[in-house]
Amino acid sequence: MPFLLILLVVASALGQPLQIAANSRLREAVQSPALSALVAIVVGGMLLATLVMSGVFERGDLRGLTKVPWWAWTGGVLAVFSILAGIVALPSMSSATIIGAAIFGQLIASMVIDHFGWFNVPVVPINTSRVIGAVLLLFGADSYNGRSPQPPFPRPQRSKTNSSSISRPPRRSA
Repeated sequence: MPFLLILLVVASALGQPLQIAANSRLREAVQSPALSALVAIVVGGMLLATLVMSGVFERGDLRGLTKVPWWAWTGGVLAVFSILAGIVALPSMSSATIIGAAIFGQLIASMVIDHFGWFNVPVVPINTSRVIGAVLLLFGADSYNGRSPQPPFPRPQRSKTNSSSISRPPRRSA
């Protein structure tokens, strides 16, 4: 069962770059990142309402909301922040960089939460290999930013007459 749950999470993550692109396109249409996020959340809310009412998942009991800790209410706020960040960032960077940066942020937050056992999670101390892995992910995310790395030496100039060949100095005749 855990393997199937991992596949479910992977499948949902495959849609995140599409979600960022779709929300960014909504931004262009409505000319506002906040309004495009609202449209996306309303559409998602309608789907969730349909799922709850259909009974596909448990219908639940709203009376349980009176018993949750204060931090349980931050999920919606954090979702809006995440959606807005992707909408605002996409015009300036690639979707791969945005997803990589988001995963880096999630890893850092997860490591701190695990280390201190906050929110009733099992304690997993931060160690050197976890920190190195997170830093490598950050550098990997930055490498997807669409910039071509600059070579340490100048590139050869291309001929204006034939753009596929490298220009060479003229030959001397003997």
